[in-house]
Amino acid sequence: MITEDKYTKGLEFYMVGGAVRDKLLSIAAGDIDWVVVGSDSLEMQARGFKKVGKDFPVFLHPVSKEEFALARRERKIDVGHKGFECYSEKDVTLLEDLSRRDLTINAIACSNDGKIIDPFNGLKDLKMGVLRHISDSFREDPLRLIRLARFSAKFSRFTIAKETFNICYAIAHTDELRHLSKERVWKEISLGLMTNRPINMFDFLEKTGALSILMPELVLSDRVISFLTNLPNKFNLYVRYALLCIDTCSRDMLSVNLRVESECRNYANLLSNIMDCISVNSLIDNYILLEKCDAFRRPKRFHDLLEAANFLGVKNTNEIWLRLQNVLNIDMHKIIKSNKEIDDIKNLVRNTRLSVFVNKLNK
Repeated sequence: MITEDKYTKGLEFYMVGGAVRDKLLSIAAGDIDWVVVGSDSLEMQARGFKKVGKDFPVFLHPVSKEEFALARRERKIDVGHKGFECYSEKDVTLLEDLSRRDLTINAIACSNDGKIIDPFNGLKDLKMGVLRHISDSFREDPLRLIRLARFSAKFSRFTIAKETFNICYAIAHTDELRHLSKERVWKEISLGLMTNRPINMFDFLEKTGALSILMPELVLSDRVISFLTNLPNKFNLYVRYALLCIDTCSRDMLSVNLRVESECRNYANLLSNIMDCISVNSLIDNYILLEKCDAFRRPKRFHDLLEAANFLGVKNTNEIWLRLQNVLNIDMHKIIKSNKEIDDIKNLVRNTRLSVFVNKLNK
């Protein structure tokens, strides 16, 4: 049952999309989306909802802050995922709204009394484990290809319907993907990287021909493919991105073209640095590496990078981490205070840290 309150009383509204799908799959759902039928912008705002949508009318519930969107129809008028004309007046039906969605499993609605509305056999595809487009209008939004790639990673046991793959292949061989917002592309890629099977996403993008358009710099080596197949759940997005482009020489260009967060770019460059410079035998070289990675101020990031290096086969990462802990435990304030007469404090700090790093190892 969907709880009705004073703000929604009398409205015809439905839970839709991913929240319904995930509920039916008995997995944790993210944000809940609602569709309102038979209303308009003036009524929603009169009820106390706050309008936030730019491209089409979306409203925030005054208390829960959940999103309520007016049911809408769309018409393709230009290239890219923004090239649509939106119509969201009172006469738009729930069926029309669901029909403009991407996949059958995302076009299931749940009414206020708990009734499931499934006009495109999404329940059947959920049971069979199939990712299938609803209609030929799927090809009108090129972003859906990348969303589908991400869903193939999120729902790793699902297969992609042959006819849906064929549409995606056709999309990839037009200019549509080149008109997508880089930020929207990265959002989908980053979500896919955080799944248990990111390899599914990249495999799909490569097979359709989209990968070379979206990420021409990426080197999807056998080693990287192996990583993407077996990534530990503990790895955050930054580590995953760094591992993704470990064999890519033009990783800076890749980072710029994908519009990744600066920390993703930093992790990628630092991990490459660690792999080039880390030494099994030279503690001095490893100390210099700590300085290059700003490990004394950013120990958590350095720990992430050491775990990634260990995943790549480096054997002495635990020892380096233990030695760093010894350095971080130094009461540097006390040492500086007792050596006020020394002019070169910076050199004092470095020599103290170096001495502890090289000579002391508490296991």
